[in-house]
Amino acid sequence: MRLSIAAGVAVWAVLLLCSPPTAATNSKAELEAVMADLLQWLPGDYSTQSQLDMERRLGQSPDGEHEAWFRVFAPVKVPHIGEHVIYGQLHAGGRDGPIIPGTQVLYIVTLDEQNNAVTINGRRIADGPDFVDVHLHPERQNDLKLDPNTGGNCDFRWRRHGKQIVGLLANTDEPVTDGTCSMVSKVSGLHMTWDAEWVLNPDELWIYDNGYLEDGMLFIGREDRTHTRLRRVTWYDCTWVKGSSSGNVTLHDGGGQAVLKNDLRLSMLNSRFKTGAERPAAHTRLTIQDGETKPREYFTQSGARTITAPWKDIQLSCTAED
Repeated sequence: MRLSIAAGVAVWAVLLLCSPPTAATNSKAELEAVMADLLQWLPGDYSTQSQLDMERRLGQSPDGEHEAWFRVFAPVKVPHIGEHVIYGQLHAGGRDGPIIPGTQVLYIVTLDEQNNAVTINGRRIADGPDFVDVHLHPERQNDLKLDPNTGGNCDFRWRRHGKQIVGLLANTDEPVTDGTCSMVSKVSGLHMTWDAEWVLNPDELWIYDNGYLEDGMLFIGREDRTHTRLRRVTWYDCTWVKGSSSGNVTLHDGGGQAVLKNDLRLSMLNSRFKTGAERPAAHTRLTIQDGETKPREYFTQSGARTITAPWKDIQLSCTAED
């Protein structure tokens, strides 16, 4: 039996996540390289729409379709909290969807030679609803405070694993990093155990994150223990021209949607598509529909900086933002 997502998500946000052991990191120089990669790779916008698209076309995992998420990570300047801190918030659905309560978190990053890892301590911020998109407002970042009633019990320890880095959870007062952390909630008094893993490379963040009550009940996460696959999105500035009229819209390739002035609907998705005789490969698909004609799809190689899509008497060009 599993509690509802709404009941579990506030408890989930108390911490970070984790999983089984990974490759060793054996020197301070290696740890510094892991930290540099983490600080460079993690910031950005991420969407699960590519995973959902493939599940709908190719088949779902045992627990069914994963949730539609849009996740934001951005560095913030908060020297009163730490030297290297990344702010995160999790939206249900797309970028304009509501923020899931309790998911506005400060990820405090430190070089942890004692535990031979780069450590993140994830702390929920106090008065979260007052600080939505605080990464876009540097003047407000000095006002950020940690929620004293949540978090602090678990460290998320990162190490190199091939071409990616992997984060594992551990109790802050223990040297063992086995992917689990147990704690008693300061709010509810419930005993909880977390079992999770984050896997990061320059393009994707895969998250497995399960929370269990003392009796073994899963209150957040998935019984099939499959990862949620968040793909880093690229934002595009799209310009359309029709005769003497023109306009601009901003669109991202994580399932972003927009409507032009003439009611022309656009959507963009970076996923794995079969566009010919070859195996499915990473492409960006731009879909155009006007409500009267069958949707038309334009495919370009993943990572293309410019996408052009002529439609009837409209010229459309999208250019990736820096």
